Formats: sequence, structure tokens, C-alpha cells
Amino acid sequence: MAAAWDASLPQWFSVAYARRHGDTTVFHKTLSGRPMAYRINAVSIQAINAVFVMTAAQLSTFDTFWETTISGGSLPFQDLNHPETGVNTVWQPQSIPEITPHEGSGTIFDVSWELVALPDAPA
Repeated sequence: MAAAWDASLPQWFSVAYARRHGDTTVFHKTLSGRPMAYRINAVSIQAINAVFVMTAAQLSTFDTFWETTISGGSLPFQDLNHPETGVNTVWQPQSIPEITPHEGSGTIFDVSWELVALPDAPA
């Protein structure tokens, strides 16, 4: 069971996001002719670069969520909807969050990190 995204944190990607498909193909050079391509995965895992705008209080909650609830990003979490489908998704962090204060503000922060939408578990 995945940990729960804290309800006091933003419930949607606040600023922007960028989605990319995962790598599912391996290419091999050949002695002659075109390279050979092999599919290595049946499921393409979607990675999303997410940005959230947080207050200082939310940032404090996020720090606890990161360090304790998901053990520094080693555990997946849920209860954060996918930005395109609106469906509750299980996410796995793929990068350490980057925290940037808004210019001229000591109380508003951008938190950006890469998340992977995990595929549904087989029934």
C-alpha cells in the first residue's frame, strides 16, 4: 500500500508539468545494415516533471512528507490525481525535489521534482 499525499499540500500541479514516455526500446548496432530494435518493456512508464507552488507552512509539511512518510523518495505515494486524466494515481519520485523561493517573497516557494506514474497492478 502506497503512502498518502498529505491533504494540506497542493492537490494539483500548481504551475506546470511536462510529460514524457519511458524508454521501452533497446537499439543494437549491426555489422551491416540498419540497427536492430527490441522492445524491452510491455508498459511505457510516464515520467512527469511537476511543479507545485507552496506556502512556507506547506513546505514544512512537504519536508516531513519527503523525509519521513516516503523515506526520502524511496516509497511510492497516492492520493494525488494525474494532471491529464484526473484519476488518483500511484507516484514514485524519480528525483530529489528542488525548492526555489519566489522572487521577492520569503513565504512562497516552487517545489519541482520528477514523478513516475506507476502502472496499475494486475488484478
